[in-house]
Amino acid sequence: MKFIIVFDTDISEAWTVLPDSVGLINDRPLFVPDFDNGAVGYAAVAVKITRLGKCIEERFAHRYHTEYAPALVVMPSSAAQMLENGVTPPATELCFDSAVVTGRWTVHDTDNCDIPHYEFTHYDSPITIDCSVINRTIERVSELNTLKTGDILIFPAHTPFPLTENDIIIARIPHRDDQYMLRTKIK
Repeated sequence: MKFIIVFDTDISEAWTVLPDSVGLINDRPLFVPDFDNGAVGYAAVAVKITRLGKCIEERFAHRYHTEYAPALVVMPSSAAQMLENGVTPPATELCFDSAVVTGRWTVHDTDNCDIPHYEFTHYDSPITIDCSVINRTIERVSELNTLKTGDILIFPAHTPFPLTENDIIIARIPHRDDQYMLRTKIK
């Protein structure tokens, strides 16, 4: 399993591949390393790959994903500054244990591709991603990487938010206030 963080869906190679050790399970505390400039978080949508594939055409890509979850991508402020300047940060800036927190997975129908909107406590507006963007990204990423069952594509929002100790980050699906989809406490 690998995490593929897609920073810009309009640029053909604006992604970073990270190992499975960067993943953190929902409801676990997040221990953020001491970065020189501090840490920021990006609200994101995670898409789980459900089939093995290489060189997948966009028109068939919808067959390769049915599970979605909210996610939190943690990175040093210096990496976020690189993104603001239009530069994809190197994997060495992002590759530390628990850099990506994924919430609870929900399964959706591949025919209508109804991906929920997720509301984060520390982010201003709900986030989601369009299926055509996912399919186009699967096509681009699979040209250079074999996508395996269980691989996770992460689509972060464009604006980071600061992470401070004892913050509790929660993501919910609107109008379902009885349950949260992601929850983690910053330590």
